[in-house]
Amino acid sequence: MKRRALLASLGAGSVLGFAGCLSDTGTQDGSDGVTETTNRTSSGTETDMNTPNTPNTPASLPCPPHTPTHDEAVCSHTVDPETAQVYLEPRPSRSTLADGLPSEQISLTLHNQSDTELTFNPYSWTIRRHSQSEWQQLQLQPTADGTLTLSSGESQSWTLQEVINSGREETDLNPGTYTAETGVPNPETDAWIGCIAIIRLDPSTADETPSGMSEDGNDTVSSG
Repeated sequence: MKRRALLASLGAGSVLGFAGCLSDTGTQDGSDGVTETTNRTSSGTETDMNTPNTPNTPASLPCPPHTPTHDEAVCSHTVDPETAQVYLEPRPSRSTLADGLPSEQISLTLHNQSDTELTFNPYSWTIRRHSQSEWQQLQLQPTADGTLTLSSGESQSWTLQEVINSGREETDLNPGTYTAETGVPNPETDAWIGCIAIIRLDPSTADETPSGMSEDGNDTVSSG
């Protein structure tokens, strides 16, 4: 697929060295967009998706909650890339943390497989982490507004670390399951689609959280 250059209209401040940045909310109406959810096994037992070796690893999760201003969601772990018109792909979708950072670079690639060009704000992202039985939104500082037009058959990539670094002073991450969401217009209607990538960050052997201890660590989150 072709890669299209970012056409961004920025306010005051320096131009960032990558195409994707974060707003502090990731929504288009300024709401924090946090939705609480509880995940259960087939037997009805509540589980914590951040606990290693639970059944709720990314491959078995339902599509997580999306930002309320998005009318529907397309999730990376449930989408069919052969038939989807638009989706966000993480690669790899699972990595081990080393000193608070993924041990390998994780790319977030938005694919436009529709017949329509899509114009959206590439600086609007929402990052959430699953903690205990709910999704919590990381607090991110606003950066800039802009416009990206992605033509039919094209793709645009960011890295997870670039997205997080642009809106957060504390860049270290804790082990757990994360989502990265950005919104694009539905190619067929006036609605908006939340494109969600789900990512698992596992602890290294040396950093693994002791049993019974919260994995929230120093993450600053907003629970809505």
